[in-house]
Amino acid sequence: MNGPFRRIRQYYMDLKLQSKFTLVMLLLVLLPAILIAYLLLGNIYNMVVSYTIQQEQDSSAQTAPLIEERIQDVMDTASEISSSSFYAALFRQPVNKPLSVYAASGKAAEFRQTVDALLDSGRATGIRIYVEWANENSELFSHENTEGIFFPGSAASGTYWHGIFDGDSTLTELFCPSIYLGPTEREECGDIAYIQKGSLYYHGKTCSVYLAVYFSSSELIEILSGNLSMDGSVSYIINERDALVASSDSALSGIYWLSYDTIEASFMSSNNFIERDILDETVYAGYYNISQPGWFMVTILPSQPLIARGNRLTLMFLGIYLITALLAFILAVSLSRSITGRLSSVVNQMQTVRQGPPVPMESPVVHDEVGDLIDTYNFMTRRMNHLLRQQSRNAEELRIAEFNSLQAQINPHFLYNTMDMINWMALQGRTSEVSDAIQKLSRFYKLTLSQKSSIVSIASEIEHVSIYADLQNMRFHDAITLITDIPDELTRFQMPKLTLQPVVENAILHGILEKDSKAGTIVLTGWMEMDDIVLLVSDDGIGIPPEKLANILTGTGNSSSGGTNIGVFNTHRRLQILYGTNYGLSYSSTPGKGTDVEIRIPAQREYQNHLAAGRIGSSGNPLPLVTVTNRITEGREGELITPQQMVSYSRQVAANRYKLGNLHQISPKLSPRETLYILSHEVNEKYPAHSHDYYELNYLCSGTIINTIDGNPVYMSAGDLIFLNREAVHSLESVKPEALLVNFCLKPEAFERTLRSFTESRNLISDFIRGEGREKQNFIFFPLGHSLQAQTYLASIIEEYANNGFSQSFALEGLFLLLFNYLAASNEFSYRGIDSQTWQMVKYLEENCPKLNVDKIAAKFNMTKEQFDAHLKEHTGRSAADLINEERLEHAAALLASHNISIYQISESCGFKDVEEFIRDFQKKFHVSPSEYRNQFW
Repeated sequence: MNGPFRRIRQYYMDLKLQSKFTLVMLLLVLLPAILIAYLLLGNIYNMVVSYTIQQEQDSSAQTAPLIEERIQDVMDTASEISSSSFYAALFRQPVNKPLSVYAASGKAAEFRQTVDALLDSGRATGIRIYVEWANENSELFSHENTEGIFFPGSAASGTYWHGIFDGDSTLTELFCPSIYLGPTEREECGDIAYIQKGSLYYHGKTCSVYLAVYFSSSELIEILSGNLSMDGSVSYIINERDALVASSDSALSGIYWLSYDTIEASFMSSNNFIERDILDETVYAGYYNISQPGWFMVTILPSQPLIARGNRLTLMFLGIYLITALLAFILAVSLSRSITGRLSSVVNQMQTVRQGPPVPMESPVVHDEVGDLIDTYNFMTRRMNHLLRQQSRNAEELRIAEFNSLQAQINPHFLYNTMDMINWMALQGRTSEVSDAIQKLSRFYKLTLSQKSSIVSIASEIEHVSIYADLQNMRFHDAITLITDIPDELTRFQMPKLTLQPVVENAILHGILEKDSKAGTIVLTGWMEMDDIVLLVSDDGIGIPPEKLANILTGTGNSSSGGTNIGVFNTHRRLQILYGTNYGLSYSSTPGKGTDVEIRIPAQREYQNHLAAGRIGSSGNPLPLVTVTNRITEGREGELITPQQMVSYSRQVAANRYKLGNLHQISPKLSPRETLYILSHEVNEKYPAHSHDYYELNYLCSGTIINTIDGNPVYMSAGDLIFLNREAVHSLESVKPEALLVNFCLKPEAFERTLRSFTESRNLISDFIRGEGREKQNFIFFPLGHSLQAQTYLASIIEEYANNGFSQSFALEGLFLLLFNYLAASNEFSYRGIDSQTWQMVKYLEENCPKLNVDKIAAKFNMTKEQFDAHLKEHTGRSAADLINEERLEHAAALLASHNISIYQISESCGFKDVEEFIRDFQKKFHVSPSEYRNQFW
């Protein structure tokens, strides 16, 4: 015993102080909870049964009066009818006048109004008076005052209730469940009735009269259903003849059926729920008397749901217990930390030295042993931080010195070559050109030296390199063509000055001028890649051999003409010092054809030191990707959703995800300052019908959906666009998975600026926006999947919206103007869209067009060629010939990419008339010849 006990004691002694305090306090809190749980778990089922029965007793005690109240209301309705003067005149005294006189009287008209008022009030679903009169053609049954209220006795003969009255002459009233009534009564009046028996004394003869007040069992069923609080239970009403009056579940009432005598006997013995066995199942049955008709309300509680409820309660109790244990643990940790907190804080603070520089603690208030330890630690921390700051300052000064040294090497290098050119022109006596060169050089250095910072805009760098190219052309007789094609939005970003000039200088001196012609072209382009900017300098010079290309950025090799490559090496090194090793220059070259130089820099409007900032929030940490749902919006009610919260853009549009909550509640949550929005969401579930207070363009990027507009299902495939006005009501449903829909949302105010002149003109789109289109439809369908120009406009709109911080801009409005102009000039549109039949026609055409002609395809749908073409034009906006040609070209492109067969064979297999037609149509669609297209894959 001493061995295990000693090990446990040693383990406890080795624990940290906080763990010891936590363990002791946790035991003090959890031991009582464990004891309580042990005592309660065994009695949970009995508690559940008692509580549920008590709950049902209380509910039933409230339900029975509601049923009696409804029954009394029906009886009061019958009493109100029988107490009317017209009813009394007919059935409370002898009648000697013809019944037609009574039917045409004013009392009859008042009686008619009383009956109609009772029916309109909902107190009854039908009121009939059956008179067993021999003359069924009496005016009592046909006069406008009594028609539909009085019926001959033959209308009720054969019903179960009529037989009951015939069999018992003493019976004066009867409540009738559904099975007592005839089918006509149930269909026209109601499925429950209260019937009073009376007599008509006419010219000394007596006949029976039945006043029937009908109502619906659904009222009783609703009351009974409200009585139940547990799944699997049932409440039903039974009458004295063992007939079912109403049930919350007719199937369950049949399973748990009890006879009237059994219920009456049980009711006399107890008014509580009684445990019974029905079909070998234990149930709890409760009975309540509905006194007026003599009915019983029975409530059955099966034991299985009670057991399930007990299990759920047990799990809930265990969950509460676990939460209690967690709270106890948190409380124990909190209390223990309050005791050992200062000591633990010193230990934790000292451990941070492993990850970074030490951080001093607050000066201690209590100067005990721990306080002295904190003072000693703070002194040590201040000394270490002083040494670290001094080391960091020395490293920064070294970095700045290296940068300045590198730039100093670049500037004289450029100046030497330029002055050499001016000197050469001066020796030639070209004074005007010397003057021009000096002015350009002066402008160049004015731009350089006027900037206090070494970081300038890309626009300034482009001007620098343009001046440099002009100076070199003055030297080399305009032999160099410099083409700059950089988007305007990139020119506002920053980069180190004198970055482009050494690269262009190398391209001129060691690339173009090494050619036999001594002439060539340099192209300067640029684009965004996530959070980076890539500038590309391409020349058509002699290129760089592989052995020299490998050393060009190491600073150890020579340039392609034998001189040093110090300019480009220093440029590359400088970019890496400023931004990190992921940035700088990269060379690729083909000897004899030219050289490409990529310059990669971070996209910064102001220079940020990558060492200080750590590039937090760069492309490695994009915005969260989220999804539209049709569920409740997350966040506080009324909170505005900014575009940055809505959208995470990338060049792969299909990879986007957006979260907005309820789809038809987007607009009120958007910022009121914006009038243009671009939203996107997957269509993987059915979105309910909704409308918007803005104009909407639905553009399908991928997949297939059904866009049901004003009740008309329209099939959309990838590339299709639908323009909706503000009256359109539409819903969305996926046909193929991975359907991605982009919504271009334009408020009416969006048409008041750049688009104003367009909307005031007369064309297809502007007329639609103003509601003056030639057809009063709320949408226009455009099949744009085949149009490269339209897809370019749409992609440019999305890219501009993202590049502008997911907000509106004049450039965005201009792109919308281009798109609308294209749509207005298009003759491929439809006011109908692709319905189910057209969808089948298009799919069949796509699958069979290489091997079948239009006549055979049209015959498949029992149409002539002309009818088939007209139908497609009306619904797709395109002719059958266009669709067939499009599909043949797509099939040809697939063959070019995957099969090494001749172009003639491809042309023939795809159904083209000849090779010339195939090449012409292919080049028109893809903007390259079939051979050039194939070269991408083979």
